[in-house]
Amino acid sequence: MPNPRISPYTTPMASFPKGTNLFHGTMSCGCFEVPDGPAWFAFDTEEASHWIRSSKWLLTEREAGARRIYQFELIDEIVIPDIRRWIDFKTYRGMLAEGIESPGMKTLATRVERFGHQGWLKEREIMLVNPLAHLRLITEGYLA
Repeated sequence: MPNPRISPYTTPMASFPKGTNLFHGTMSCGCFEVPDGPAWFAFDTEEASHWIRSSKWLLTEREAGARRIYQFELIDEIVIPDIRRWIDFKTYRGMLAEGIESPGMKTLATRVERFGHQGWLKEREIMLVNPLAHLRLITEGYLA
């Protein structure tokens, strides 16, 4: 059930129509059609490749050439909080993190979903808390 404290009247909302293309850069081993948990998605391949090229963390089991980008399409319209402005981010995060000492991304994503939102828009990317419910794979991953 949506939380009445977080609404279009207190947090700006952004709408993305069915058919919108989103890109996900990854360095994880193995293949997947859609991430099965909270994940970031960019609006273009350049932004998606930025994250996999500039990442400073590498797991030892990762093999060379595992850097790739997937292209997805929204299968339905999504309306999500637009927290690109610092004040909106701070307000929204504060409402979500109420009672939590130091919330991690997974905790925040779980609360976002409980409050009735599919994710949020932050700067040049979208966080989707349940990508499986909203995306269809367009292009298999390729080396970036």
